[in-house]
Amino acid sequence: MSTASAPAPVVLDGAALTPKGVALIAREGAEARLGNGARDRNDRARDAIHALLARGDELYGVTTGVGSTGSAPRWRSRRR
Repeated sequence: MSTASAPAPVVLDGAALTPKGVALIAREGAEARLGNGARDRNDRARDAIHALLARGDELYGVTTGVGSTGSAPRWRSRRR
């Protein structure tokens, strides 16, 4: 009978993620947790995106395609 415990959570802080951490999440089932400040940074980024879209600005990957389709406009109804 195995007594192996689950791996420790991997903290996602925007700076310290390593290949080992990725493997722990993807292969070993480690929990990924947002580090201190990460949720606030994500919220600020989301708010900035919403402000740009509210002004009618184009935003690569949101109002346009991505990569070779980057210059192709996306339908406005797909904006969130």
